[in-house]
Amino acid sequence: VVYEKEGYETQRSAGLPVPPPQLDVNVNLIRYAQPTVADAQAYENGIDIAFDLYMKNSTVNDLTVTVEQGGKTVEGSLKATNEECSYDDEEVMLASRYRFVTDSPLAVGSEVKLKVSRLARSYADIPMGVDVERTLTVGREITFVGAEDSVSVVPYLGSHQIVISARSAEAAAYHKVTVRPLSDNIAAVDAQSVTLDAEGKAYITVDGLLPGVTYLQFSVDGTQGSGMSEI
Repeated sequence: VVYEKEGYETQRSAGLPVPPPQLDVNVNLIRYAQPTVADAQAYENGIDIAFDLYMKNSTVNDLTVTVEQGGKTVEGSLKATNEECSYDDEEVMLASRYRFVTDSPLAVGSEVKLKVSRLARSYADIPMGVDVERTLTVGREITFVGAEDSVSVVPYLGSHQIVISARSAEAAAYHKVTVRPLSDNIAAVDAQSVTLDAEGKAYITVDGLLPGVTYLQFSVDGTQGSGMSEI
């Protein structure tokens, strides 16, 4: 079996006898493009950094990622937020999202300068090639979104309106929230996307399809804000 995709290294499986049918013939496609910073957001307690490729954690560290404010280095520590091991080597850890946690809070409305060195490398060991600098304005962070009641009872074959709220409300106002039941067999929602109002709230109706317990998963589009509520 030959696997081809533009921008990726072509891969071939080992020879396969047929019949019988061969299932799960998986390979690891490697992308050799230079990675870059896809997004960065600054908040009171940290800076979120997203790369367009998974990176080697050993190369994304306090030496290759720095933050400055007013010409002075901002003290803090860097942590991977979606860490996983390499497909080829379980000892090599990768991530595409990182958070620089500041030792002291940053003032909302102030500016910081994020610097990412060209030496940071992707999972394919490809360096960024150019230094990246971003000037970011510190904003308020959406830390959680979910149902106001920790447990909401939805009647079997009935409906129940749930109030969605976010923290902080000021930061979340007018953002879209994606809502997804973890079990479509137990519960359904009347809208998979709703917009929070000026108070950071929105309303959805949940229909109980089968007896049981499931969860609603919430995520604020374009942010790290997320949460889960039992129903």
